[in-house]
Formats: sequence, C-alpha cells, structure tokens
Amino acid sequence: MATSYECKLKVSKSNHTMPEVIYVEHDSKTGEAVVIDPFINHYFGEPIPAEVIADTAKRVTFGWNFENIASRQGPNIPRVRVKANILKATGEIQATVSFGYGDSESGFGTCKVE
Repeated sequence: MATSYECKLKVSKSNHTMPEVIYVEHDSKTGEAVVIDPFINHYFGEPIPAEVIADTAKRVTFGWNFENIASRQGPNIPRVRVKANILKATGEIQATVSFGYGDSESGFGTCKVE
C-alpha cells in the first residue's frame, strides 16, 4: 500500500521556484514514487516519477529532475533538480531546488502522512 505525503513548506518572499506544497505518493514495496506540485502541474499537468534516494527507518528522501524549462526571464533553465527529505517520526520536510547554473533555494515545513 502506498504512503501519501502532503507537505506544506514555508518559503521566503524572495522565493522563485520552491513550491509551497508538494504531494508525494510512495509505494515502499515496489520502491516507486510520484510527485506533483504547482510547478509540475503547470509544466506537465500530472504527477511525474520521483527517485527514492534513501528509505530508512528515520527518513525517506526523494529526488526529481526537469530539463530545459522555460524561464520567465531570459534563456531556458537547462536543469532543475529537486531533493526532498522527510523525517518519518515528525513529518518534517526539507526540500532544496538546485538549478543548472549553480543557484539553489530551500524550504522547510511539515507533511501530513496517509
């Protein structure tokens, strides 16, 4: 049976790409996961696969990528990498968005688990 995470993040006012909410569905038996947030919904219109980077007794870490995303300002962004680390005991999440040119943004919050 899959575990669903509804994660709400606190992001700074200067944030450009860190979403305020991330939904992840993870089947620990198959190791498969999918993710959707407002950014994914805008560009893809449906959940996309996520990689399960780590799944231990204490935490689960997911990662997903986008390639050649259209930018609102200037040229396309060549690569966006998102990594989300969720602590199982507390539901705390730390997510980081890294861009192809070296910048990154982080957000912290909590997840409801179903």
